[in-house]
Amino acid sequence: MRPETTDGSAANCHDSSAQPATDDPQGGHRPYRLRGRVKVLGWLIAAVFTAFIGTVIWNVIVFSTKQVQVNQVDAVKPLRGFEERLARALRFRTVATGTDRAGDAAPFEQFHEFLRTSFPRVHARLDCEVHGGHSLLYRWKGSDPSRVPILLMSHID
Repeated sequence: MRPETTDGSAANCHDSSAQPATDDPQGGHRPYRLRGRVKVLGWLIAAVFTAFIGTVIWNVIVFSTKQVQVNQVDAVKPLRGFEERLARALRFRTVATGTDRAGDAAPFEQFHEFLRTSFPRVHARLDCEVHGGHSLLYRWKGSDPSRVPILLMSHID
């Protein structure tokens, strides 16, 4: 079957005057217009990616590292019995749940006592505050108050 022209007569496949059927009101082919938009989108994505990579390379070249250079220290020999103390510390069932703030206080109190007896010099030199019933805050005051303080944190549940 031959395609029809706009006046209803049969069109020749090789006839250049035959207009293809289209539902585009501007008379163009939708697939060709879509390809153009996809192409533009692809170039836009490539440009953004190139700008990002360029910015990263620029920052690597221009900005120097902020790492502080420190002197290497000799390896510290672990104290005798640290393995046993760690193994004992892991046996306390200090589990806190978000819904039950009180929880079982006994394991926490036992763990606090374990810390006092296992590390007597630490407890003699540092100030210790109990917060929220179970949390311990040790304050180690430095000799120079003008220096920037540091914070070492851990949890026991």
